[in-house]
Amino acid sequence: MVSPRAPKGLVALVQLLVPCKRMRIVPTQQLAARLILSASIAFYRGLPGSAIDLLSPPQWVMTDNGAELQRMTDANSKLQDKAARRVYDSGLELADKGADRETQFVDDSLLRKAEERFALLIDELAPNYYGAYANRANVRVARGNYVGAVADYEAALRLAPLAKDAWITYLNLGATLIAADRAPEALDNMERAVRMSKDDRLALLGRGNAYHALGKWGAAAADHGAALEKNPSDIQPFWIRYALELFEARERRPEALGIIRRVAAKYDLEPEAQLAACSMLWDGGNELEQQEALRRWNYAPLTTRRSMATLDVRSKQWPPTALLAANNFRAAAPEVPVELLVEAPKVEQEASLKSATSDPSAAAALDEKALRLDEIRKLKQQIAELQGSA
Repeated sequence: MVSPRAPKGLVALVQLLVPCKRMRIVPTQQLAARLILSASIAFYRGLPGSAIDLLSPPQWVMTDNGAELQRMTDANSKLQDKAARRVYDSGLELADKGADRETQFVDDSLLRKAEERFALLIDELAPNYYGAYANRANVRVARGNYVGAVADYEAALRLAPLAKDAWITYLNLGATLIAADRAPEALDNMERAVRMSKDDRLALLGRGNAYHALGKWGAAAADHGAALEKNPSDIQPFWIRYALELFEARERRPEALGIIRRVAAKYDLEPEAQLAACSMLWDGGNELEQQEALRRWNYAPLTTRRSMATLDVRSKQWPPTALLAANNFRAAAPEVPVELLVEAPKVEQEASLKSATSDPSAAAALDEKALRLDEIRKLKQQIAELQGSA
């Protein structure tokens, strides 16, 4: 059965693309238009009968223990048996097909078969092969099994601690720990990824997201800013998170506005980008900035505005200052008619009801949405009553 979206919870992953010469990239998250740099899992291929490159060894590796770790990494990075190689390649192919890069459709039946291939390697054909553990972990992430993925990533790192690509495994491990609400542990792994990769842009993004999950806005902004500076002309959705972190330090509000305006211009239909821009312009803004905020709101398409009015910014981990700014702006903005908030267009409504009749989780989601909209309607009514009494 093909799911129309990546597994629930993957949007919480640290947002990374992990390119590597011998890694195949298979996306496990929603598209970049989701406003967060899409997550990907990097599949290690290796070379038949050869070891992967090792890190330039630091001084401690020259000790007897370090040399042994190097030999172990070399041995556990080989896959010489032809039958094992065929099983491994089959697993990679199934994993590729199971998570489509363009559409983000996930076919769980193919991913399950891929996981079985890697399990066969681990249990019988090549129990010490680093790539089998790392790739089964990737598939488990795609299937939402974060506990199993963490165990496999850790096993891969024990088997090949000095692999040149080990920083990617630390990166993926940290991403999975963030998704599992284990940000303190994630930060430790992201620190290692940054050190081992010598401040690679993607490792900086990962550590920045770990800091963000911990509420360390200044440290998060430093890492996201450093990642941005490595490619300042390439506007990416993670810039929203960077702007929100800058906005938390009020003295950096002008810088935050510059960033969020550029993101909102590129992602002009994306509700989170537009709401972030409107909220930052409104909160503490002069008359011209507040007029710009209202103009953005009024010019946004109705579907975008409806999403802006109901967007749960707390679940998106907006910092406190931005969270308050969003509430203040939405209270002041022209009201979206209640019937447009509650009633979806006829086609959309019929599709939702059809889905709900066959999917209990869809019905629960509809109930949750209705409850949230009812709370918004009551809040707006209270605001109107307070304004009337004043």
